[in-house]
Amino acid sequence: MNLFEKIQNVRNDLRHVKIKMTGKNAYAKYDYFELDDFLPPLTELMLKYKITAMPSFTNEIASLTVINSENPEERYTITSPFGTADLKGCHEVQCIGAVETYQRRYLYQAMFDISESDGLNKIQGADKAEQKPATKAKTATEAPKTDKPKDKAEVPFPDAKNPAEELKQKRMAEIKELMSTYSADTKKTSANMKAFCEKYGFPTVTSLPDVLYEELCKKIAAKEL
Repeated sequence: MNLFEKIQNVRNDLRHVKIKMTGKNAYAKYDYFELDDFLPPLTELMLKYKITAMPSFTNEIASLTVINSENPEERYTITSPFGTADLKGCHEVQCIGAVETYQRRYLYQAMFDISESDGLNKIQGADKAEQKPATKAKTATEAPKTDKPKDKAEVPFPDAKNPAEELKQKRMAEIKELMSTYSADTKKTSANMKAFCEKYGFPTVTSLPDVLYEELCKKIAAKEL
């Protein structure tokens, strides 16, 4: 039996071994294999099929070489880039050891097809869940929303049907009509000018052209209030 046949037999036999995941990712909420979960049955199977696995590391590469114990010249190696870790409260050697442990786990899983759920997908799912804004839960005691009238300053465009606005427009139109009928040269008083003065208590009409619209509106408002 050559090396590749032995590796395939180990993979096949591992399918019939119940391996429980004991690693837990609290952030993304999923389980994963620790080395101690699969190494005991894997070691027995490698002994059965007379192969051994030797991990090794450099600054750039992590590798796992499987050797045929019956023919040591027959070898098969897989590699992976060697990562880094910056763990809080750990010195450099501890960080390296943590990376080597992770690399060994992934190399063994790749070599012998020890599959588990895709942790990356679950981590991305957890990120999206965190980004999703929380909705406020409605309670039975929550007061119903009412359409309260807005302050005038909050309304971007004044309501054309506002009584105060209508009254102001009416006054301005009345004053403009009055001024258009007044002749400063002849000093003649038309019927509508006379009625205007009588309505708001102005003594004469001769002084009206010298009064500004806004001031005149105030005087009219004072008479109406």
